[in-house]
Amino acid sequence: MTKEQYVTLDSYQFLSDEDKDNQRELCAKGNYGLTNNQVITLARQHKKARKENDYYAMALIEFRLTHINFHSECGMLFRGQYDEVIARWKK
Repeated sequence: MTKEQYVTLDSYQFLSDEDKDNQRELCAKGNYGLTNNQVITLARQHKKARKENDYYAMALIEFRLTHINFHSECGMLFRGQYDEVIARWKK
């Protein structure tokens, strides 16, 4: 996925159906929720993906968060606000 595709309003259209299904299965297995540590881990994975220009991995994480209604966290990750996400969930 290119950076231009990633920043479109619907970057999820560029994800494979198989990857989206895998993310949906993860959401279902977790009862559509995440622990504090899982959110922090996803934030760190997203940050690492950004450093590596891996827009596909970033979009997958955001897809998962959006699927379970973690829209605030998704938006913060999109904007690169990793410290804020981690601080919010570190308790």
